[in-house]
Amino acid sequence: ARGHARSLKKIEILTYRELQDRVVDLSGYNERLIRDLEEEGREHAPNAFIESHYIPLRIKPDEADQPIQPLDEYVQAFVDSPRDRTLTILGDYGTGKTWFSKKLALDLARAFEKAPANSRQPIRVTLREVAQEITLQSALIKHFQTTLQRQVDTSALLHLAAEGRYVFIFDGFDEMVARIAYQYAVQNFRELLRAGHGDSKLILTCRTQYFRNQQDVDELLSTGKHLSNASATELYRDLTQ
Repeated sequence: ARGHARSLKKIEILTYRELQDRVVDLSGYNERLIRDLEEEGREHAPNAFIESHYIPLRIKPDEADQPIQPLDEYVQAFVDSPRDRTLTILGDYGTGKTWFSKKLALDLARAFEKAPANSRQPIRVTLREVAQEITLQSALIKHFQTTLQRQVDTSALLHLAAEGRYVFIFDGFDEMVARIAYQYAVQNFRELLRAGHGDSKLILTCRTQYFRNQQDVDELLSTGKHLSNASATELYRDLTQ
């Protein structure tokens, strides 16, 4: 059918996915993502620095019946799940959240490079670098302007994200809101959550200081009493839900 259409020189046949790719031009982004992550730390090791220095992490899911388990496996199950949309990874300073986000983005980018029709394109944003932006779309515009040196139609991109085309990896929510008033942190958090609508996937990393104390964290990981805790902060309730 494609060959016949080309011979007519009047008809162009596209799959729906190919048509989508013309609506949102991310050409070169995946290659740039792989190159940047592969080159990181190259001065310390000639090959595969992220893989050779990566230490697998273990996490405690907030589901009360879930045991401590490997973070890699848990996140891969989240990416593969047809049901789950957003995942927040909480950890103290230096526990490896950023390193994990880089390793995850590299793995997903390589999978997308091999089989783009059957994989999600990862979009990794360091939130510290877009800390001055107040909307999700302005943050994405700045990110792509920095990485691709061109404008990207973010409205169309979010539409395609809702159709299951992308995995958003937002690293360092605490660094994005460290210097702003608390109410704006709540607004920023809700703005970022818009990336997890429809069939999109959103992974957000954050330090644990947005919980009031360790008891709140313990309750989150065990009994779920926080959901009815009237004294919990607004951002804490947003995170737990």
